[in-house]
Amino acid sequence: RSKYLERALEARFDYDCLVISVDWSGGGTSLSEEKIFSLTAIAVMGRNMNTGKIEVIYGKKLQASDDSFGEARLIRDLYNRFECDYLVHDYTGAGNQRESFLVQAGIPSERLWPVKFVPPTRGPAVRCVLGTIQHPRVVWHVEKTRCIQITCAGIKADKINFFKNDYKGEDDPGIIADFLSLVEHKIQTIRAGETYTIRRDPNRSDDFAMSVSMG
Repeated sequence: RSKYLERALEARFDYDCLVISVDWSGGGTSLSEEKIFSLTAIAVMGRNMNTGKIEVIYGKKLQASDDSFGEARLIRDLYNRFECDYLVHDYTGAGNQRESFLVQAGIPSERLWPVKFVPPTRGPAVRCVLGTIQHPRVVWHVEKTRCIQITCAGIKADKINFFKNDYKGEDDPGIIADFLSLVEHKIQTIRAGETYTIRRDPNRSDDFAMSVSMG
């Protein structure tokens, strides 16, 4: 295991709640019309017992793979090593199938919090939607734009902190740089009136930014 992972594992005792959050590769809708090469992104974060701040202590993007069950086992191992309280994941698109792999890999279903992104509305940014007979799973409906806005506001206000900046250069910007791909635009909608949407720079990835925002 890398020294980076070892340091993050040692730090896990500083938190009264730990969450691992997963944005699946190609598992959700993109923030814009453009298509990019999407990778599964993982973020581990906790609420610091001393400061009350949310601290992202570990992040990783997985290599492109068709082995979804292999991804689930790797995520399970991280979940267990960090002794996480919950696993949050993108339930949009292929998320339903990916969740079944997580359960098969040994993660308790009651510790899984599936997130489905929804368009802008006038209602709350996050809603717990109970299951139906046809689809009994409880799912968290999250307004994507406001979720990202809240996250970015928390970062600016020093309420959300990260591990050491992993930027190495233009060819290897690191995963924290994913937040630089997000651009805010004002739009007019029928359902929510004048509102804002967030688009992704088509030349950049937003996978890690989305995993952090969900967490």
